[in-house]
Amino acid sequence: MSDCRKNFPAGEHAGIQLAKSGQKLARIVQVNYNHNVFLVDLVNEKIGRVLKIDSITTGDLWKNANVLIFNTWHWWSHKGKLQAWDYIEYEGKLYKDMDRLVAIQKGLTTWSKWIDSNINPKTTSVFYQGISPTHFKGREWGKVTETCKGQTEPVSGSTYPGGSLPGVAIVKNVLSKMSTPVDLLDVTTLSQLRKDGHPFVYVGAGQKGLDCSHWCLAGVPDTWNQLLYASVVLNSYGKSSSGSYASAHLTLLFISCLFPSWGCNHIYLNTRVSVFDHLKLLDYGVSVNFNRNVFLVDLVIETTGRVLKIDSITTGEPWKNANVLIFNTWHWWFHSGKLQAWDYIEEEGKLVKDMDRTVAIQKGLTTWSKWIDSNINPDTTSVFYQGISPTHFTGAEWGEANENCKGQTEPVSGSTYPGGPLPGVSLVKDVLSKMSTPVDLLDVTTLSQLRKDGHPSVYVDAGQTGFDCSHWCLAGVPDTWNQLLYASFVLNSNGKE
Repeated sequence: MSDCRKNFPAGEHAGIQLAKSGQKLARIVQVNYNHNVFLVDLVNEKIGRVLKIDSITTGDLWKNANVLIFNTWHWWSHKGKLQAWDYIEYEGKLYKDMDRLVAIQKGLTTWSKWIDSNINPKTTSVFYQGISPTHFKGREWGKVTETCKGQTEPVSGSTYPGGSLPGVAIVKNVLSKMSTPVDLLDVTTLSQLRKDGHPFVYVGAGQKGLDCSHWCLAGVPDTWNQLLYASVVLNSYGKSSSGSYASAHLTLLFISCLFPSWGCNHIYLNTRVSVFDHLKLLDYGVSVNFNRNVFLVDLVIETTGRVLKIDSITTGEPWKNANVLIFNTWHWWFHSGKLQAWDYIEEEGKLVKDMDRTVAIQKGLTTWSKWIDSNINPDTTSVFYQGISPTHFTGAEWGEANENCKGQTEPVSGSTYPGGPLPGVSLVKDVLSKMSTPVDLLDVTTLSQLRKDGHPSVYVDAGQTGFDCSHWCLAGVPDTWNQLLYASFVLNSNGKE
């Protein structure tokens, strides 16, 4: 796939560090990519390149895998210089061409029979990734003269005006006739809505033209990966385990409701009530509440002004009945001037105009930790703390003294941030280590420090000026945070420490 954010390094460590257990969940994993764009055989013979749509002789590579993920579509429709074959062979007969939909249906049927004959579903999970659409023809969304070039917003609504791709029905029909269970990652409609997700003129080096078929990374494929990840988890833990299935299903449901094309019709998003935003999934009795308390402790308006009470939490009542709590605080403690949210800090009844900010946050976090230990039952509530999100205003941290996040197109190389760890990391770990309530630390700081290229930089909100090197582009770095949260949530739901 084309990459709008090129040269992302592969992760160097195969483990996820979970603070509660202190164990690294290491796995020896091998990922193999087999670039067989037709799934069936394409061979060079004396007469030329022959696409054998009823033959698979290269499938031995697939037999010993624990997970198989298949996909085919675009290459079947190419013509001219891009057409990969000279002849199509079926049942021993050669054809210069045939109806491409008929060809892919026959090819997919050959693949399905091979899977049914050679793959043991008890040892191998099989996934089929649905068709990835293109956006070369603006008339599909009501703009006759347009393409993907310059698109900045998705198609509105949950139905694609151009209708369903014919291949979707073919894929579903073939899968329905198989004896081997195959999970369909049905990404087509949600991807059709994303006319804004392609590289368009930003194609690979040395290439020209308009790319409305591949996708920017980070971007739409991150959503595909979320679907795949959730499906792998469901298969790995077994759908008969009610706890794991419920947790994974609800997480899937939550993700799906962020994408209207997934048919999440029975939700509503309330306007803000007090300091809470509410997302309710009515059919499943699930509520997701966002409490924008950036300090965790009390910030109150008194006659003297705005007072940050670092030893007081009187607003924690809504936290008590949650099944899952996710906390975070950091940036707002260090703001000064117009951005500073308080006029005074209060501790033990005494007011001060200011104090060392690191000392203040340590005292505030300690107050929070004691509140959790006194009020939360770990048997009914899982508690997560999201680690510190770094900023990239100071290029000296990565060896470029005059730089900031503006114009950055690549991450910091390696697995260690040259600027070193943020002081708050050890502070957070120290506070969590003294708690009696188990808290999972989502330790996202270092991996986020490496992503100097992940901020909006000059692309701030309308009406704003300056550089934004603290918030993150979406899709982007926060998708990785969500993966860690999702993995931790599933582990908790299955009783794994």
